[in-house]
Amino acid sequence: MKDIITANHIFESHVDKFKIKWLAGKKGGERTVSSQEDNKNKYPLIGYLNLIRPNRIQIIGQHELFFLDNLTLQNRVSLIKELFDPKPTILIFCDNLNPPPDIMDEAEKTDTPLWKSSVSSFEIMSVLQYELIDQLANKVTIHGVLMDIFGMGVLITGKSGIGKSELALDLISRGHSLIADDAPEFTRIGPDTLCGSCPETIRNMLEVRGIGLLDIKAMFGDSAVQQKKNLRLIVDMQPSENISYDADNRLEGVRRETKYLDVTIPEVKIPVAPGRNLAVITEACVRDHMLREEGHVATDRFNAKLHQKIQEGKL
Repeated sequence: MKDIITANHIFESHVDKFKIKWLAGKKGGERTVSSQEDNKNKYPLIGYLNLIRPNRIQIIGQHELFFLDNLTLQNRVSLIKELFDPKPTILIFCDNLNPPPDIMDEAEKTDTPLWKSSVSSFEIMSVLQYELIDQLANKVTIHGVLMDIFGMGVLITGKSGIGKSELALDLISRGHSLIADDAPEFTRIGPDTLCGSCPETIRNMLEVRGIGLLDIKAMFGDSAVQQKKNLRLIVDMQPSENISYDADNRLEGVRRETKYLDVTIPEVKIPVAPGRNLAVITEACVRDHMLREEGHVATDRFNAKLHQKIQEGKL
C-alpha cells in the first residue's frame, strides 16, 4: 500500500495515455493524494468540480466550464477562490478545453498543478479513480493458494507441507483456475470485499514439492490462470487428528469466520488424512457455501424434517 501519490507521479504515469500538457503550477508537483484513512478532511480522491466536498483531483469538463463562464464577475471570483483554497492536488481540464486566463493565473500564483488533456473527462475519471483506489487501498499478504473454483474466489490455507499446492494442482486439472500460489495479495476494495491478486514475480507459477516450479499457464492454457478474484471462502487444511468432532461438527462441519482488514470471510476446515479425495471435498465445500449464500443450509433442512417427524410422533 502506498501512503501517498504525488502529482508528479500521476503526470509521469499518464502523460502519454491522457495526452497531458502541464500548463501552470509546476512548483506544486509534490502535492499529494493520500488514502482516505490518512486524509483528515476525508476529501474524495477525484471527481467533477465540487466546492462543498472538494476533490483532491478536480476534473473540469464542458459542463463545468460552461457553469464558470456564466457566473457574474463577483461570483466567479468567489468561486475561483473557493476552488483553490483547499489546495487541490491537480486541476485537469479535459476534452481539449483551454483553461480561462484567470484560472491559469491563480494556479500559477498558488503553485497548483493545472493540466490540459484531449481525453474525455469520463475516461480520465474512470481510469484514475480505479487506479488511485487500487494503489492507496489497504493490502495484506496471506500465506496460501488463491483459486477460482466454480467462479468463486477460494483461499486454501494450512501449515507448510500439508499439501496445499498438490490440492491446487488437482483442482486445476479438474478445470479450475489459479490466481496466486504461496503469497496472494489482498486489497480491500469495498466495505466487505477483499480482492486477491498475484505478485508479478510469481504470476502463473505453482510450486509443488518434489517437482519444483510449474508454469500453469504454459502447461494448462490461458483458462487455467486468472489475474484476480474477490475472496469469498477460506478452506483451511488441517491434519485429521487436530480436528475434534462432536454432534454439531458431524452435521455442520468445522466452520468459523476470519477477519482480514476488517472484512469477515467464512472459513471451513477440512481434515487431511490418507485416502481422502481432497479435490472433491473442496469442490463440495464450495458448492455447499454457494447454497448457503442463497439460504439453503442442509443442516437446517435436516433438523426441520427431524422436528416434524418428532411432532408427528413418528420418531
